[in-house]
Amino acid sequence: GETVIIEIQRVGNKSFIYRGLYYWAKSYTANLKAKNKYEDLNPVISINILDFNLTENKDKPHSCYFIKEFDTNEILTNHFEMHFLELKKFNEKSKLYEPLADWFKFLNIKKDLEETMKVLVEKNPIMKEIYDKYNKFVKDDNLTEGYTEWEENYFRMLTLSEERLQGKLEGLKEGIKEGIKERNYEIAKNLKKSGLDIKFISDNTGLSIDEVEKL
Repeated sequence: GETVIIEIQRVGNKSFIYRGLYYWAKSYTANLKAKNKYEDLNPVISINILDFNLTENKDKPHSCYFIKEFDTNEILTNHFEMHFLELKKFNEKSKLYEPLADWFKFLNIKKDLEETMKVLVEKNPIMKEIYDKYNKFVKDDNLTEGYTEWEENYFRMLTLSEERLQGKLEGLKEGIKEGIKERNYEIAKNLKKSGLDIKFISDNTGLSIDEVEKL
């Protein structure tokens, strides 16, 4: 009777919180079919596995959020539950429920895969199933090539977006410079008409003496 959303995200920022809320809400409303009553809605649990730091809980790799009453902490309903697993915050000293810590260890493996998995499988039988699925994936050329292609396209898109933004910023800076220069030309013209000293005009507008003389 529960819906569980699991999302893994490698890069992101604070806006990911709103994305998580959006997909939770979308899944929750999808529960209500035609002719159903509101009490027919089922709980939706959102689990977000992140390879970047999102929350302000610096030393807490796992954060869980409910809807609570502000003063009494009474939980309004079990229908909303949102978890954030922040991989970069995890270390051997993290105080976590042991099976959850095993998942963090698996997701954070960067070396000594065989040795680490051997220990995890002995502690938690489900890890054997996970390891078998992992090995099936890495040995399937179609799956790994498909993922590699997707990843390359994704990061290419990010790079292009950054380049476009940088280009727009550079264009904006140039536009501002041109605008300031045009304004200084107008000021210099008016000052020159009033008969002020050319050096004084040059010093106060940033234009060269030669530029002021040609106005």
